[in-house]
Amino acid sequence: MREITYVTDVVDATVAALGQAPGTTPRLRNIGSGTRTTVNGMLDAVRRATQSPTKAVYGPAAEEEVRSTWADSGRVERELGYRPRSGFEEGVQAQAEWALKKRLAPSAA
Repeated sequence: MREITYVTDVVDATVAALGQAPGTTPRLRNIGSGTRTTVNGMLDAVRRATQSPTKAVYGPAAEEEVRSTWADSGRVERELGYRPRSGFEEGVQAQAEWALKKRLAPSAA
C-alpha cells in the first residue's frame, strides 16, 4: 500500500507552515493525502487517465522495499488547519493532462 500526495497539497501545507507567527518554533510535520492505494491501483489510475493499455510487469520485490506507507497528518491539520484538497484519482488525472500538454507544446528552443 502506498500513500500518494499531490504536489499542490504539499505546497499548500508548506505555505501554511510559512505563515506561522514569527518566533514560532519550527516543527516536523507529516504531509499526506489521507488515503492509500496499491501499486496495481496506481497503475489502473494511470491507465484510465492516459487511456493506455499498459500491462504490469511483475518481479521480485527489492529487499529494502517498504511494504506500506501512510503519513499521519493529524499534527499538521491540528496546528495549521491543512487538509489535502486533491484526491488520488484527481491528482493522477491532473498530472496526465499536464504531461500531455508539455509533450504537445512546441519546443522553446
